[in-house]
Amino acid sequence: MGREVLALACPDWREASLAIDARNGEIAYANWRALALLDARAPISVFGNRLIFTDPRHNQQYFTGLEKLRTSLSEEEVFIITGHKEADWFAVTIHNPQGLYREVLHRSLEAAGTSPDIIFVEIGRTKQAASAAQIAAFSEALKLTPAEAELVFLLAQGQTLADIAERCKAALSTVRQRLKAVLAKSGCRRQADLVRQIVSLC
Repeated sequence: MGREVLALACPDWREASLAIDARNGEIAYANWRALALLDARAPISVFGNRLIFTDPRHNQQYFTGLEKLRTSLSEEEVFIITGHKEADWFAVTIHNPQGLYREVLHRSLEAAGTSPDIIFVEIGRTKQAASAAQIAAFSEALKLTPAEAELVFLLAQGQTLADIAERCKAALSTVRQRLKAVLAKSGCRRQADLVRQIVSLC
């Protein structure tokens, strides 16, 4: 019964989703997309029934985020996996269920005799809307300056360079220069490619 509850929380139509037992870090459930990633062994695999990342840096980010959410019950932690090709880029979101959803989930898991201490991990390229945390993770992954990070955040909201220049009280030429720097760091050729990358990851 506990697996059925977790299957509802990690539906197959979502991106790769896993339910992690917060007490020991073990995988309690993985949807089919997550199983496909695990089978491909990139960017994730399993060791001792625990989710691990191919790159040790991402592994550290994952376990640090997991521990932070376990102890603080904060809502989410996000980091970006970068790669040489666009297909190698992933957004990783670790999140605690919140509010009424959390209460219902806990009651359902307890009734099924399963630990209610569950944290969810999603790995993918598409989100309904970019959150500030996701944009911050994207900016951190590329080592953007604060001004470049602000540019990325505003581009993700659909603003034009002229809008951004006016909002930031900066010359349009300055904003274009920042965009050039972000394009170089992201490996994108054009602004449209950058926006597509931001939207697909965040």
